[in-house]
Amino acid sequence: MTTIEYNPPETYADNSRELMAQARAELAAGDLLQASEKAWGAAAAAVKCVAEMRGWQHYAHLLLNAAAWRISREYRRPRVLELMPVANNLHQNYYEYFLGPDEVTMGVNQVAELLSILAAVQTETPQPFTPNNRRDRQRIGMLDDVLDLRGRPLVPPGE
Repeated sequence: MTTIEYNPPETYADNSRELMAQARAELAAGDLLQASEKAWGAAAAAVKCVAEMRGWQHYAHLLLNAAAWRISREYRRPRVLELMPVANNLHQNYYEYFLGPDEVTMGVNQVAELLSILAAVQTETPQPFTPNNRRDRQRIGMLDDVLDLRGRPLVPPGE
């Protein structure tokens, strides 16, 4: 099993709020690259907060996206699946600088909406659902630390 020590959920929640404030400040200052990356960081930290509360793995981009998918399913919040790619796009913009001011502004505002949804689910009870296919079962297995990032079973130490 993966032996990673994570931060407490409150730390991720605090980081998310701080990074979003920084994203807005960078946007106001005209630094689109930093605004993009701070907004991505805010989204990632907010997903990590929920993942940590649920005991899910969240040490890789793949796991953050899997967690966003699972949150959308278990909390009946399909909007999460529409907004997480916006955050990913802002992260990519930091490296490739392909978004203009209007697009970054819209992206930062959409990430703020994502943060609001993720904050709300922290106090809600998840609802059971049935995975529809093999890929869904793999996502759950990776988050629950029974499958590796390639979807293969993890072998406990000593076996």
